[in-house]
Amino acid sequence: MVFDIVVKNAPESDTGWRKALRALRFRDFRLIAIGNMVSELGTWMQYVALGWVDRELTSNTLLISIVFAVQWLPYLVLSPITGVIADRLDRRKIVFWGNIAMILPALSLGLLIQTHRLTLSLLIVLVTLGGAAQACTRPAGMAFIPALVPNEDLHSAIALNVGMSSSTRVIGPAIGGVSVSSWGVAWGFHINVVSFLAVSFACLAVRTRVPKPAPTKTSVVQEMRLGIGYLRDNRAAMRIVILMMAITFPLMQAGLMSIMAKDVLHGDAKTYGLLSAGPGFGFVVAAVLTATLTTDHRRTLWMFVSGAATCVALTIIGLSRSVPLTTAGMALFGASFMTVNTLSSTLLLATSADEFRGRVMSLFGMVSTGVFAINSVLGGAIATVIGAPMTIWICGVTVLVAVAVFAYTGTLQVIRDGLEVRARERAELDAATEMLAASDADRVAHSPA
Repeated sequence: MVFDIVVKNAPESDTGWRKALRALRFRDFRLIAIGNMVSELGTWMQYVALGWVDRELTSNTLLISIVFAVQWLPYLVLSPITGVIADRLDRRKIVFWGNIAMILPALSLGLLIQTHRLTLSLLIVLVTLGGAAQACTRPAGMAFIPALVPNEDLHSAIALNVGMSSSTRVIGPAIGGVSVSSWGVAWGFHINVVSFLAVSFACLAVRTRVPKPAPTKTSVVQEMRLGIGYLRDNRAAMRIVILMMAITFPLMQAGLMSIMAKDVLHGDAKTYGLLSAGPGFGFVVAAVLTATLTTDHRRTLWMFVSGAATCVALTIIGLSRSVPLTTAGMALFGASFMTVNTLSSTLLLATSADEFRGRVMSLFGMVSTGVFAINSVLGGAIATVIGAPMTIWICGVTVLVAVAVFAYTGTLQVIRDGLEVRARERAELDAATEMLAASDADRVAHSPA
């Protein structure tokens, strides 16, 4: 396999590329990672199509932001429940059926656009349904990754999965912009329909079967409370979630980029596609960086450095009136924010017990993704008063303040201490498992024939 060749030809140092790429040795992980990569490519094409059709249906900044926001609203509302489901049911099946469910809203949007029957209200409803399917699938998908690789390759698997998927933003929005200009907006949605099948087919081909959780009589509400209680008692995980929320909440620029492209930079769909593709170049940088950060000390340090760099990126975007400079700012934003997001996900999974990972990651999704349902509308409302550029600049300053506060309050050390505790617990569990296996083998060897 080509992936085996890549790993074998990596530098010999165990702390270098060989360690960063080790997760590619495992067939099931490769299938899921490639499936996610194909699906993300379609998602970014739809992202461009959605932003453009939204701008065509209304010129009201607040309404544009609302349409952008409703795709994230289900994360805010459903995440606590979907986390419980991810910890109770077969995560592989959840991912399979979740991607099948995502097909209907995207297909409906494409057909309604082609038949000229799409209205703003229908757009909001279908985008919300698509977001609901994603919100139900994402916690299970993230919690399923650790089952595909050994514990020692968990960091490699998470970084590679996120990096491979995120790299599609380099070409996805650009292709989306070209397809919108050449074939019409509907094709951005139709291509995304096909991309969802990649993940579903990957799930069918995966051989890994995780034992089903033991049946429980506790209610969903009780399970939710247990998950929140676990997160509250896990100081390191709690700090990571709060830090991510503090960085993510001021990020109001995404729902304003179609306005920046058309009204500030005086461009067209191709300009919007280029701006949307800008973060993708940064995502590639983030993928390389996070894959080569092989120690928890370096991961935690870069998480804070990247948070500060996000402020610089937003400042450039807000002040620029040039397409190349704005695109460069978007690229820097993609590199910095994706580094923070990837490292946060990696460290959060590393500090959480497997039986709680679905619920922990759902709460992480609620604050890192669901928050866009609030800040997109808030950003649109602010932009109607002071304009999109000034709104984005203020967002950058707010991110810098949030990172500075967390650095001053010792969050870095709290996270590192939590990682050390979790590493000792895993080592003790592995040792106990090996002793039990050896004891069983010895008993079988000395039992009467």
